[in-house]
Amino acid sequence: MMTRGLFFSGQLARRITEIGALCLWLGACATYEPMPLDTTMHFAHSLSELRTTPLGSTQPAVDLAKPLRLSDIVFLAVENNPDLIAARAQHGIDEAELVEAGLLPNPSLSADYGFLVSGPASFDSWTFGLTEDLRAIITGIPLKESARYALFQGDADELWKEWELITKASLLYIDVVEGEKLGQVLRGAVDLFQQRYDRATQALEQGNTDLSTMAADITALNDIRKDYSDFERDQQGKRNDLNALFGLAPEVTLNFSDTVTLPPIEADKVKELLTDLPRRRPDLVALQYGYKSEEQKLRAAIWGQFPAMVFGGSYASDTSHVVSLGPQVTMDLPIFNRNQGNIAIEKATRQKLYIEFNARQTESILEIQASLAEAALIERQLREAQAQLPVADRAANSAENAYRVGNIDARSYADLVLVRVAKQREIIGDEQAIFEHRVAVAGLLGAGLPEVTYPATADREAQK
Repeated sequence: MMTRGLFFSGQLARRITEIGALCLWLGACATYEPMPLDTTMHFAHSLSELRTTPLGSTQPAVDLAKPLRLSDIVFLAVENNPDLIAARAQHGIDEAELVEAGLLPNPSLSADYGFLVSGPASFDSWTFGLTEDLRAIITGIPLKESARYALFQGDADELWKEWELITKASLLYIDVVEGEKLGQVLRGAVDLFQQRYDRATQALEQGNTDLSTMAADITALNDIRKDYSDFERDQQGKRNDLNALFGLAPEVTLNFSDTVTLPPIEADKVKELLTDLPRRRPDLVALQYGYKSEEQKLRAAIWGQFPAMVFGGSYASDTSHVVSLGPQVTMDLPIFNRNQGNIAIEKATRQKLYIEFNARQTESILEIQASLAEAALIERQLREAQAQLPVADRAANSAENAYRVGNIDARSYADLVLVRVAKQREIIGDEQAIFEHRVAVAGLLGAGLPEVTYPATADREAQK
């Protein structure tokens, strides 16, 4: 009875130990938790709902009570853009992939039990084995480095998305502010021709003019009204696009500053920025990290051409109760597949990234040079238009006096006034184009962005 009691006590202890080990194992495992999609609309219905305070600060960076400047628009776009907020979630995925790449492969446990059915033997046989894939450990070293570079690449891609958003928001801001100047010119022309039309209508009713004389006023008024209607639709569309960058409802009207202050980048500074363009432009930095990541994948593929080796040990007992303990090795014979396919794929991918980086860098430099040349041409045209505006202004003023005393007809008067309007529109359009080119050049140069210490950044991260 004592022996039987000890036997059951031993069994109970083992069961408790097994159950405890199982609970610990289950506790370390991840569990599924549902996360239903939120189908409600998420956008701001007022300026107060926008984020105006940078992370780590308690002071707002934007005063919404004042007219918004270009720097305010840029900050609001970066902090509130829904697409950019969603893109930042990629960093968590890249970090998780780095963690996954750094995990060692699990060892394999094998067990075999043979029940004795017949024969001269007296015992059942059993075997336990524990093995580890050595090649997976070796190739895991460059694959982890590849994932690390991929994480850096993802961060650089995110920064490039922010930079593109800054450029887009800046261009829309310039379009809206300069558009308001154009709106004032067109509204002034509409008011002028409306007054002309009202006076002509009154004169027609009094019999002091005829329809042929009035036709010029009607035509001019309709033409300028159409231009103003087209302008209003275009201006509202740009305001809606800018609101969308902030996740702001279309009915909210932003109050902008009435001028754009954006000095040009000096020629010497442009040359300086061009020399370190690959270390400054986030998309070029991302391509370099992607290339480094691919080089590590190629190294892993080359290391993977060596035979797969599984090493471990086994502990066994045969039917005669002879116990043995020894190493266990399983190795592939590299006869048919020496990982040539994967090596060829990684080499071709690295070559593609090499060409893509050179093409992007060349394209960027050509875009910068073309934009600078176009800006220089527009600046010359702007100076010419500004010099011609006083002439057009004097002609329009003279036409008013000449028409009043009957020296010119209504059509000639309307044409001279519209010439002045056209010249004013040309000047505003040239100013807007110059600002747009300055924004484009700054974006293409990565002006204001710090240099990326490459690959020292990766080395410091690797040491953490």
